[in-house]
Amino acid sequence: KITTYRKLAEAALEKIDGALDRMTNEWTCRIPLPGGDFPVRDVAKQRATLQAKLPFLDAKVVHRLFRQYGTQAESIFESATSLDHCGANLGHGVTGREVDWAIENEWVCTADDFLWRRSKLGLHFSPDEVANLEDYIAGKLAA
Repeated sequence: KITTYRKLAEAALEKIDGALDRMTNEWTCRIPLPGGDFPVRDVAKQRATLQAKLPFLDAKVVHRLFRQYGTQAESIFESATSLDHCGANLGHGVTGREVDWAIENEWVCTADDFLWRRSKLGLHFSPDEVANLEDYIAGKLAA
């Protein structure tokens, strides 16, 4: 999705440049996406480093976090030293800390936003878990 947005933004800027009679060079293909600031050949090493820093999280959860957030996953859990420091268990390895970070940094506003547009976990959550997540997010946004 982000690559598509980059292409759309570049196309829009090209039209604006034409109207303003100026030329901007494409640059987004050379800039890593957020969390993707490492060589592709280092994926396994980066994931292992994250697992070592978060030994209290299940390996499958760490794998998902790394695939979703890349190097930003470390900042989500930077001061956590145990699962107790991760906030509410919202199901399927999702913690309050992760959702809090997504609210603050990815502008998550609803459970659907988190489950379908951000994490792609929507198929895994039961209706009760979705309702619980919705209540959690609403409570955070109301605070």
